[in-house]
Amino acid sequence: MFIFSEESTASKMVEAIVGCSYLGMERCAEEYADFSYKNGKGQHGWALIFQQISETLPEMGYRVIQRTAGSWPYAVMFDPYSGTAITLLREENYRNRQDEIQRGIIHYVHAGIPANADLNNEEPVYKQMSLFDSETGEEIQEKNQKPYEELKKAIGEKILRYGILTFRMDPLQYIKDCNLNILNAEGALIEVVNYDYAIPMNWKDAVPEQDITRFAVSGDFEHGGQIDDMPDLKPRKELKKERRIRNECNCHI
Repeated sequence: MFIFSEESTASKMVEAIVGCSYLGMERCAEEYADFSYKNGKGQHGWALIFQQISETLPEMGYRVIQRTAGSWPYAVMFDPYSGTAITLLREENYRNRQDEIQRGIIHYVHAGIPANADLNNEEPVYKQMSLFDSETGEEIQEKNQKPYEELKKAIGEKILRYGILTFRMDPLQYIKDCNLNILNAEGALIEVVNYDYAIPMNWKDAVPEQDITRFAVSGDFEHGGQIDDMPDLKPRKELKKERRIRNECNCHI
């Protein structure tokens, strides 16, 4: 309805962000594979995601603006062709922030939603209800005006549309459920578009669901799992190692 077509520059940027997120988490898993202690793995994964985004998107003509929320560095991705800004967040954290905005608590991921004021009269995806005393839509917009002005100043261009891209972490697929969420200026969810097709490798395509045993765990992942009948797939790290050995052998011939 309000989302760009799959061929639009904004949609291509979202696809690239999804791909970078997967590659960042893949690299994080490789680096931590042999560690007995995995302290800081989640934060390291985010650092690799933002690094991958910062290296990839500018080559495609997009901009990456580094921002900070307290001591947390993050990136805002901007498509100058369509005026679209995107922020990336884990789905679990996004749900928590949506609960907070109903109580008038503005999070940094909401800084760009005033750009979507033209959607204020559209029917939300669901009726947002809360047991807490909530701010009115006008009060939320007023409270969010300063963060929005700061974001516009950092970007230096007019923001015509703003979206929040979310994903869930998975020990088998690294990431899944990549959704672009479009909120209006009052924080109501107006549309959701799934971008799972942009994930470079989807384990569900390679491994039948009946061959996966899932179990609950605590930590960064929402659930754990093991592949009972592993297909003949080699991690990229092993492929790189084999290629290096093969090249070394060729040098000695």
